[in-house]
This record gives sequence, structure tokens and C-alpha cells, in this order.
Amino acid sequence: MDAISPSSLRWSSRATAAIRLACFSVIQLAAAHDTARNVELPLRLAEVDRAERATRVAEALQRVRSTNERPIARRLSGGEQQRTAIARALVNRPKILFADEPTGNLDSATGESILNLLAEIQSSLGMTIIMSHTNVHSQKNSRRGSP
Repeated sequence: MDAISPSSLRWSSRATAAIRLACFSVIQLAAAHDTARNVELPLRLAEVDRAERATRVAEALQRVRSTNERPIARRLSGGEQQRTAIARALVNRPKILFADEPTGNLDSATGESILNLLAEIQSSLGMTIIMSHTNVHSQKNSRRGSP
């Protein structure tokens, strides 16, 4: 990436540049909003037009195989919350995705499905995904493995 002075950019350009590197850690969904609105938030901040936002939100939710239509975030299971957070991280099409313990609060079966989903995303989009782990799934899904 080229070095850019943040003060030389308009606010919307700064927001767009900042979210080209997506990061998710603790799932911070707006509890009173549905999944689509939660996923749409970064696009609104980047001032993407309404039609494009709708298209990107639908694509992101489809990519993470969100099974719920438009439920309120507080009613989602842990796995669905994590899928929504991943969709929100993907919606601006970042080149690099930082995932801080993406399975930390999930049961082992759901955690494994999330790691498989991230591997699919990395493979299909060619995106760099940097993950931190503290559980047993990290060894299986690491390209480098242990020395």
C-alpha cells in the first residue's frame, strides 16, 4: 500500500481507505437492527449509493450463507452473529481481513464451520486473511502449521 496522508483526504475518502482493511474481533452488531442494516453500515459510512449498497449487502450475506432473512441482531445465534460480522467485514471488498479469534465464543462445530467459511472466502476471493486463534481449530486451518 502507498503511504497517504489522512489529512489530505476528504472524510468519505478517509473512511473508504480505512475500511479496505477489514477487521473483526468482538461482534459489535447493532442489536435493534436487522442483519442487512448491520452489514450495510460500512457502506453508508463510505457514502456508497443506495442501489450499490443493496447489491453488495445481498452478495455479502449470500457469500456467508446467512440463513435468516432479516432478523433483528439480538435474536441471532452466536454462529449467525459471526456470519453477519464476516459479511459486514467483506461488504467493502477489502484486500486484507484481520480476524481476531473468529471462533473464540463459538462451540466447536460452529467454530469449525466459520473457519471453513473463511477458508472458502480466502480461496474464492484471493483475499489475505490474518487470524489469531487460541483453540484447536487453528492448527487444522493454518497454511503454515507448526514448525
